[in-house]
Amino acid sequence: PRFHGNGSEIYTVLNDNPALAPRFYNLNWMRSIPEDVPVSAVTMPGTHQSLTEYGGPLTQRQVWNLSVQLKAGIRYLDIHVGIWIPNQQHVYVWDGWWMISQQIRMDEVLVIIFNFLELHPSETVLLNVEIHGLYKSRALQMIMKIISQNRDRIWTDLAVPTMGQARGKLIFVKSSTFDVGVEKSASAFFLDNKLDYCECKIEQVKPQLCGRSIVVTENPSAFFTTPKMLAQTVNSEINKCVMQNKRSLNQGCLGVISMNFPSPDVLINIIQLRPSPPTEPCSEEPPPSGEHAVC
Repeated sequence: PRFHGNGSEIYTVLNDNPALAPRFYNLNWMRSIPEDVPVSAVTMPGTHQSLTEYGGPLTQRQVWNLSVQLKAGIRYLDIHVGIWIPNQQHVYVWDGWWMISQQIRMDEVLVIIFNFLELHPSETVLLNVEIHGLYKSRALQMIMKIISQNRDRIWTDLAVPTMGQARGKLIFVKSSTFDVGVEKSASAFFLDNKLDYCECKIEQVKPQLCGRSIVVTENPSAFFTTPKMLAQTVNSEINKCVMQNKRSLNQGCLGVISMNFPSPDVLINIIQLRPSPPTEPCSEEPPPSGEHAVC
């Protein structure tokens, strides 16, 4: 961050520069997380429609390519893929709204992730996949073939792993169109594109962070503004919540925070949040009406 004359910090919350200086790399930031901490208890920066770099201002949601995102510290990725031609031999990545090709195949995406994890075995990467197009079943078959060829690099259990189990591996996260991987649930931090009662919502998601599912704060979207314009406001709200949580004596894990056009400042603030400590499993008994389960 930069500083005002009075010493207060100035944070840049939105980045539209495709290059990233090495001083902003966060290559091995998961190394310090204890082995017994569930991946779900780690506050983790992610990107929304991670590979949507092309298509103009109404479509573009990211400016960094996949390799740069991983170097910056992004550990949750959200991609939209599909097949539109019957004899298509590969599953391609598209944007999630207008179905514009993003000029990369899913198998190429996985190679980039696997190569990164091989160089940085302390890390893990979560991948949310949404399947679109006219031939979803065929796309799924092709994706499953890729998975079967790389089982030693992928976490295949349905349970959320600990960091010790997850290091060096890709973890798939279930979606409405791809029923493979660990469970995902929404944090509901945002209401009408505004962050809603951050402290209260943190308390609400704590039971889910015991290990049952990956809690994801998705980036809001709107039809009447560009993703970049919305990101300026949303990323600022996210950064305020993160900084508020960072200064708290009772830090709570925020789960995955998925963003458009994240800046290095916001990423480092998220990464610096301590993970929730390992807890006893949540009670299987439902909490009384009006109350939340406590670990």
